Amino acid sequence: MMGMILDGSGFVFRAYYALPELHDTEGRNTNAIFGFFRMLLKLLDHKPTYFVIARDSPVKTIRKEQFETYKANRVQMPDEFRRQMGRIHELVEEINIPAVKVGGYEADDLIGVLVQNSIGHVDDTCIVSSDKDIKQLLQPGVHVYDPGKDVLCDVAQFQQEYGF
Repeated sequence: MMGMILDGSGFVFRAYYALPELHDTEGRNTNAIFGFFRMLLKLLDHKPTYFVIARDSPVKTIRKEQFETYKANRVQMPDEFRRQMGRIHELVEEINIPAVKVGGYEADDLIGVLVQNSIGHVDDTCIVSSDKDIKQLLQPGVHVYDPGKDVLCDVAQFQQEYGF
């Protein structure tokens, strides 16, 4: 049995910037929507025993409250990106894919909790994320899949790559 936890915020970000601009019949950009669901369907082809999407909080996070400069150098999210992200969340809900978000917490925080809760309930948990920080959750039975590089990382591979 393998469960999958998707870093939804990172996945949408990747989809938005990975594809050229695509438009619907009304001229609205759809590249993030198209890319997100195309990648999502590939993941679901693996038929995980459970699948959940972790999302960033729509409100100010605890980290941002504690450290005003947290992510201060990031460029503001374009309106087109924000609109597509909202539509993706609506569609995910409409097709009944479980997604979790908790006010004040980022997707990474939720992924950590979900991983800890999965231990002992499934043989393997696969975190789908391109975020290198997420690799701190690696442990026996927990893997990280980077869809951009098409690389599955486990504890042994991490130790070989980083030397600790």
